[in-house]
Amino acid sequence: MHLLRKCPCPLWLFKPRPDAGSPLRLLAAIDPDRDTPGDDRLTRTILELGTSLRRREPGATLDILHCWHAPYENTLAHNVFVKAGAEEIRRYVQQIETAHRAAFDGALAPFDLTAAAITTRFEKADPTTFIPAFVERHRIDTLVMGTVARTGIAGLLIGNTAEAALTDVDCSVVAVKPAGFQTPVTPG
Repeated sequence: MHLLRKCPCPLWLFKPRPDAGSPLRLLAAIDPDRDTPGDDRLTRTILELGTSLRRREPGATLDILHCWHAPYENTLAHNVFVKAGAEEIRRYVQQIETAHRAAFDGALAPFDLTAAAITTRFEKADPTTFIPAFVERHRIDTLVMGTVARTGIAGLLIGNTAEAALTDVDCSVVAVKPAGFQTPVTPG
């Protein structure tokens, strides 16, 4: 985790594959709907790495995954002070889904994803639990994902989603930092 938090370049944590003779199974987990500057470049880098790894390995497959959620859906449904109706909640969730779908489709647009070995997945789910479950269920060999690095107290973590997901996956991981990341480590 120390390397993941502080390394300024993409970091490949390699885990030997138990079935090395079978085709490589890749997962690129992206979050193109982020508001942090540079996240569009982070998403693009993740997609470039995922698609290039798939092209390099004969028979490799690539799943591209974006998990989304409507942050206030449960609050609206269960908070006695809010009084949101079912139709209002449905419209809110639909609006969030539409925004995420547009960001996802926009992130994928520059890439040729017509190969039969590439599958895009747009899931309403919590990525911290969905990604590790997906990795296990689909026997993913390598996960490519971004690690949002911070400074100060928040810098002790690499980002809530990445930190939670990476501790629960049992595969190789390519961790990518956002553009402009500055390592807190000084050469010496």
